[in-house]
Amino acid sequence: MKSRITLCLLFVHGVIAALSLALTGCPNNAPGFCGDGLCRPAESESALTCASDCMAASCGDGSCSPGNGESCANCPGDCGGCGTPCGDGVCAATESCSSCPGDCGCRPGFFCSAAACEPDPAATWTLVIDSLRIDPTDYSGAAWDDFIGGGGPDPYILVRVGAATAAPARITGRADSLSTSFSSGNRVANLRADALERHLSFEMLEDDQPLTADDGVCLLTYRAPDLTWFEMRSQTATCVADASRRVSGMTIVWHLER
Repeated sequence: MKSRITLCLLFVHGVIAALSLALTGCPNNAPGFCGDGLCRPAESESALTCASDCMAASCGDGSCSPGNGESCANCPGDCGGCGTPCGDGVCAATESCSSCPGDCGCRPGFFCSAAACEPDPAATWTLVIDSLRIDPTDYSGAAWDDFIGGGGPDPYILVRVGAATAAPARITGRADSLSTSFSSGNRVANLRADALERHLSFEMLEDDQPLTADDGVCLLTYRAPDLTWFEMRSQTATCVADASRRVSGMTIVWHLER
């Protein structure tokens, strides 16, 4: 009985050894085994059957070999970096509104042209004057309203859009004020983008009525549109006091919004 048990154990051991060789191929000390660092297509090694050898053998040769399992993720030296993927919510330098509309798609009021977002000419915007600051003296260096006992200027602004001869919108500031932060009445709505691009000007005057004609203080005219207007960034426009041109100093801060 004992000899039979011994024979059975030897048989089982032999079967396990045979299965081990069948599953692993040649033993590790034999040539041509998977894991020796050499890719051997003739021995059916590939990126699928032996990725550790086949990718290691080609990664670094300067050529991207997807067939050997190389990619931008595991072999950037050959395949280049993966870059910023389309769909991550960030418009990368290699993306555009046409190639990746999900990340770079145009906002309301814009359209995609030549792979870039451009203002839609027919879109309407609202011009908002955020603040107005006036020099403490007029262009001659005299105090405002000195001929009627002093006091600050009484400013108002004429906004023209589309043409220098366009009917202006009037925005009135606080009386006797050198620094005006508008709380109401500081907006001009329904301005088309193409009209804003043709002409935009601010003319500030000082209200002397009913004693005399109103004094012109400053005329600011934009000669060319700036795309940052339509990105709703704050813009600053300044007149520098100039006695020779009878221009008084002032600064306007404004922006466009949808």
